[in-house]
Amino acid sequence: MSIREPIPLRVLAYLLPKDLHHLVGDLSEEHVWYASEYGPARARSRLLAVILHSFLFLLQQYLLWLAMMWTHHLKTGYRVVSRNAVFSAINVFGLGVSMALCLLVLLFIADQRRYDTFHEDADRTYRIVSDYKSPSNVDSEMYATSPSTMAELLLAEGIGVESAVHVRDGFTGEFIVGDDALQIPGMYAGPDFLATFDFPLLDGDPESALAAPGSIVLTPESATKLFGRDVDPVGQVLIEPGGRTFTVTGLIEANPHSHFRFDALASLSTLTEDPDAAPQIADWRMSMSRSYTYVVLPENAISRLQQTLERLRTSAYTDPSGEHRYDAFILQPLTEINLGALMANQLGAVMPRIAAIFLAGFGLVVMLIAGFNYVTLTIARGTTRFKEIGIRRTMGAGKSSIFLQFIVEAVLIALLALFLAGGILTWLLPAFNSLALISFSENQILIDLGKDMWIYGLAIAFTLGVGILAGTYPASRFTRIDPTAVLAGTGSGGNPERGRFRKVVTTAQFAFSIVFVVTSLMMLGQFRHMANTDYGFNREHIVNIALQDVPFNQLKSTLASNPSILRIAGSDKVPGLGSTNGAWLNRSSLADSVNSHHFSVDETWIDVMGLTLLAGRNFDPARATDSTDAVILGASAVKTLRFTSPVDAVGAILTVDGHPTTVIGVIADFISADPTRSGDPISVRYRPADFRYAVVTTVPGGVQDAISGITREWSQLPTVHAPILQVLDDELTDNFIVLIFADLLSIIGVFAFFAVLISCLGLFGMAMYAARHRTREIGIRQALGASHEQVALLLSRETIVTMLIGVAIGSPIAWLVNNFWLSNLSNGIQPNVATIAGAVLLIAFLAVLTVASQTVRAARSRVVDNLRC
Repeated sequence: MSIREPIPLRVLAYLLPKDLHHLVGDLSEEHVWYASEYGPARARSRLLAVILHSFLFLLQQYLLWLAMMWTHHLKTGYRVVSRNAVFSAINVFGLGVSMALCLLVLLFIADQRRYDTFHEDADRTYRIVSDYKSPSNVDSEMYATSPSTMAELLLAEGIGVESAVHVRDGFTGEFIVGDDALQIPGMYAGPDFLATFDFPLLDGDPESALAAPGSIVLTPESATKLFGRDVDPVGQVLIEPGGRTFTVTGLIEANPHSHFRFDALASLSTLTEDPDAAPQIADWRMSMSRSYTYVVLPENAISRLQQTLERLRTSAYTDPSGEHRYDAFILQPLTEINLGALMANQLGAVMPRIAAIFLAGFGLVVMLIAGFNYVTLTIARGTTRFKEIGIRRTMGAGKSSIFLQFIVEAVLIALLALFLAGGILTWLLPAFNSLALISFSENQILIDLGKDMWIYGLAIAFTLGVGILAGTYPASRFTRIDPTAVLAGTGSGGNPERGRFRKVVTTAQFAFSIVFVVTSLMMLGQFRHMANTDYGFNREHIVNIALQDVPFNQLKSTLASNPSILRIAGSDKVPGLGSTNGAWLNRSSLADSVNSHHFSVDETWIDVMGLTLLAGRNFDPARATDSTDAVILGASAVKTLRFTSPVDAVGAILTVDGHPTTVIGVIADFISADPTRSGDPISVRYRPADFRYAVVTTVPGGVQDAISGITREWSQLPTVHAPILQVLDDELTDNFIVLIFADLLSIIGVFAFFAVLISCLGLFGMAMYAARHRTREIGIRQALGASHEQVALLLSRETIVTMLIGVAIGSPIAWLVNNFWLSNLSNGIQPNVATIAGAVLLIAFLAVLTVASQTVRAARSRVVDNLRC
């Protein structure tokens, strides 16, 4: 009859490794002898006392064993890495490049996640966003704004809201300083803003700084820009061009990790107590496009606030027409505004979540390709270590020890790759921050390697994660080796190299590479198409002048004597740059209205822009009705309104934004929004009061002379503003949409380059391994008369088959992916077979070249040397 070990011994045997079980055996023998002499009860008491007394000794032995074990694993790992220099270099380079790309994405996301977390009550602060519907927003788009009186109403409800702050966008901050006008952009904020949000007030009283009308708080940089370094800004008076004054009541320090972007904060009471602005602010429909509401809540007040918001939604506002309504008010956590959902009317430069997902997806794919390389090379190389594993297992090493050994080797490779990744990252980071999308939105990665210690923790944690994940599959495969079969020479112990995993991985690498390269080529084609697209209007020899506070007719008469200027027209905006105004067109015979891109112009604009009049006539200032109820349509608008022809549309009566209007002409379509779109409905009306630009056409080659003359003659005008001039051709070339597309092309191009490079390195390693592993087979085939070409084809056969399968999988995926995003561009190119075929041929050429560098070398080796191996 067997006697069970006492519980303390069983626990100790479970905690201590097998190498220290002799200590448990000593205690067990002593316990059996003591029990026979003094009885089981005293033996159990004494055993527990001995274990407690020996705790420090046992802990010391465990730590020594642990140190010896890790030293052994590290030494073995170092030897394996150093003895296989080529394979190790391929793995280090592949992992290093992919880790650099992934670390860049992780740093970006981690840095963006820090936004607005510095506020003390950030976890209890919410922004109220609106599900607002109107004729111009009939889909599910959410608005970051909310009605202007929402904060005031919530505080009056008495539902436990600790703080409710009303912030309003649109403060231009234009002030007269000497003979110039300087712009200090910012926001209007209620008096509770400084108490709710933790922006340090460097000077001034936080309770009164934003209380009185005409109060303004500046950042130190803005104060220096306005007054210089030697003047105390607090108490100084600023004057707007219209005569309104502001008194500086404090200095505030902005924080770059906030969605609040401002150079100045003006008191909200400046607007609410202005007789002209107050009625518009109080109106829920007219004010919601610029008003933002933030609340700080106790832990248990969310449900009550949501119920109150639902009640206010139905009771505080009604629209008799039913066209403008609030379907819901939703609470958005402050810390989720950045990297949040896409919304209209965002305040400040907010990075949408989809951008982070886009970058993270590409980084993950490249990381997977590098991880696949490590797994396949490790499994292939591991076949030479079967005897080592068999001997270690026979000597008593457990599966966990073998598993840990391969994990340590993978982590060592990953740590070496981290140093390479650090060097690549220092090159990538400035280039990433200089991208138009990142620099324009002011969402650069702002890190200080001397202060932001979390970066090092993130890098180490990521490296350990990569090493563990990359090493897990090979480690699990090699722990299943049968040591008896290996040492007896009767088998490979379940040769993992012969499994299908490596082939699947290589196929996936080819498929990923094809998708990346095809997407890069498609984006390059679309970029060239947009850069060379015909905008449908004259873009040469045209200069746009921002009117600012100068009347158009006065500027026109002033520039009339400039010999470099041929004609001058007026317009409310510049076409093709992404800015659009909407005008709803309705025909009585149609049920639905058409939302058109609207332009307010004069009678000269069509000729200056070189537009073609297809039917009807141009505007005539002598006809009074042309400025009240006349419209010129674009060809696409005519088609959308279901007129049979441009001639049929002339003379028809439409309602434009609810006003009866006569169609007097039809012009050919042009790019009204941006170069990704074409065929948008266009409407043009004669409205001189809306003019914001003077459009000047110059004599050929006279653009610079015209600009010099305009700059000189501008000084004669009664304005404090400096002239703002833009050459239309330069504006279209540097269009933000085009620059963003160029950024995306650069990002995907970098990912594609590294994906293909890493895949080719993996093929190179596998080809090198195959050539070495099959040396004797090659020698025998050569001795039996096989030619160099036959041997090379034999060694390349698996790669060729795998590549063909990868092409069969990757090509349709690449077609579907690119067809999806190109189909959403009305001015997009069409995916074509030639591009996919070109990508396939490029990757195939690189793959064959990579493999051939080893297979041809092996095929040309000496037969005698091969047979001796």
